[in-house]
Order: sequence, then C-alpha cells, then structure tokens
Amino acid sequence: MQIVKRNGTVESYNREKITVAIRKSFVGTGKDITDEALCAITDEVEQFLNRNEDKRAVECIQDEVERSLMEHGFYAEAKSYILYRWQRTERRKALTQIVDGAKDEA
Repeated sequence: MQIVKRNGTVESYNREKITVAIRKSFVGTGKDITDEALCAITDEVEQFLNRNEDKRAVECIQDEVERSLMEHGFYAEAKSYILYRWQRTERRKALTQIVDGAKDEA
C-alpha cells in the first residue's frame, strides 16, 4: 500500500508510524495504553485505509487516528494528538516562512 505525504511524494505504508503516533498521544497525557488497545486502534486505521484508497494521504490517516481514539473513549489522548498535529503544522509554516524569507533576501 502506498501513502501520499504532505509534499505529494509517495512512500510505502508503515504501520509502525501509526502505532508510534498513538503511543505518543498517551505519553502526552501521562497514561498507559495496553498492547491490545494499541493494536485494535491501529488495526481500525489500517482497515479504513484498505477500504478507502482515496484516503491514503497523511492528513486523512491522522484524521482517522483521531476518530478511532475518540471512538474508543480516549478523548484526552485524541486532544493530545490533535494539539501535537497543530503544533507540527505551525512549525512547518514557520519554517516555510523562514525559507521563503531567505530566498527573498538572496
């Protein structure tokens, strides 16, 4: 399975990236997640991707992780995940502005 990254490039699907992101959302709240729950959420996201070829983009995958966390009652962890995504988006914007500013000065 291939995944479309934000920059439009394509890379092979890596289940571990989803698992790590979910685990980090729990670390952000100071709570633990069982291996069974972690596997179940990752499986749900993977099943979603298998059913929806047109949704195999990073943003859609992250949206599905959020939905699945909330479906399992992990609201604080979903919030942690959402905030982390927002922070990363803001960092990408800032870096783009810096790079664009440097180009303008050159």
